[in-house]
Amino acid sequence: MARTCRAVLAAVGDAACLTAASLWRFAPARLDGCPVMVDVVIEMSFRLR
Repeated sequence: MARTCRAVLAAVGDAACLTAASLWRFAPARLDGCPVMVDVVIEMSFRLR
């Protein structure tokens, strides 16, 4: 599940952040070879053109 905590720029907004994050491939953290739950914070920078 993805969610945004804060949009960096009001013009970019949460939808753009979630769209960008949905394009990433995620590999779960592992402990002794087994997937484990962790919280991840990802900072993104956007450039308006």
